[in-house]
Amino acid sequence: MSKSAKKIWLTARFLATRVWLQTLARVAPARHERALLRLWLTPMSRGRPSGPVSHWHWTGEERVALYEEGEGPTVLLVHGWEGSAADMRELATAFAQNGYRALRLDLPAHGASTGRWTTIVHWARTIRDVADRSANGHIASIVAHSLGGAASLLAVRNGLKTDCAVLLAPPREPRSFFMEFSRAVGAPDERRDGALRAFEEMVGPLDDFDAGAVAKGVEAPGLVIHDRGDRQVPYEHGHGIADAWPTAELVTLEGLGHRRMLTSTGVIDRVVRFVDARRYDASLRASGA
Repeated sequence: MSKSAKKIWLTARFLATRVWLQTLARVAPARHERALLRLWLTPMSRGRPSGPVSHWHWTGEERVALYEEGEGPTVLLVHGWEGSAADMRELATAFAQNGYRALRLDLPAHGASTGRWTTIVHWARTIRDVADRSANGHIASIVAHSLGGAASLLAVRNGLKTDCAVLLAPPREPRSFFMEFSRAVGAPDERRDGALRAFEEMVGPLDDFDAGAVAKGVEAPGLVIHDRGDRQVPYEHGHGIADAWPTAELVTLEGLGHRRMLTSTGVIDRVVRFVDARRYDASLRASGA
């Protein structure tokens, strides 16, 4: 399917879904809340194909696609919402060329992995599980984009062992994104509140997923990179995470937006140099120097 045809199809699907939800809100409010939540947790697109799968990882009932290149310490590369491992291909190539084993994954409900809907908790658990089983419980770095960054930070806070973490355009909290989504589909205020309560019953209080609060408990050195003009995840989100993270530094970009940083030579070089430096620091600590 061409890009223009895909865009037309997605627009038609969205409009049809909006009409259906608005009708459901009037005739079956409780069902509307469940449908609204499930729709929010279901990606409209699974992302670009990532090529041949290196191997599969099973996590519960889901099958997760992994893509591997290079040899050396493991760097885990994590895509964002409605993305795929293909988004991290240029970064993977750069790490592989600089003496690392670059490991990418299609998160649940994305790419070649199974699943139709997912949550940040599911993502964080998958990320930690993949790292534990594929790298003997310790990785040189995790490099993650957008929602994958928030999920990766949660995984690190929950016990993922890494020498450092790099977050590219990370969102700070889910509430504002849910409110934006629910307004776009025309959900009444009272139905939004009900859907959020259902989400909290599923995964826990929303405040537990504020990446700024999560960052306060992360000891690993961090690098947060965010573009001031990002229209998908406002710059203030990344800035707030970096401020809250005791050992993080912030790099502010101009003109790359939300996704172009993933293929920017300057950004990729900066990320690799940061991981190299943290790897050197970790080796010195291990040797007692």
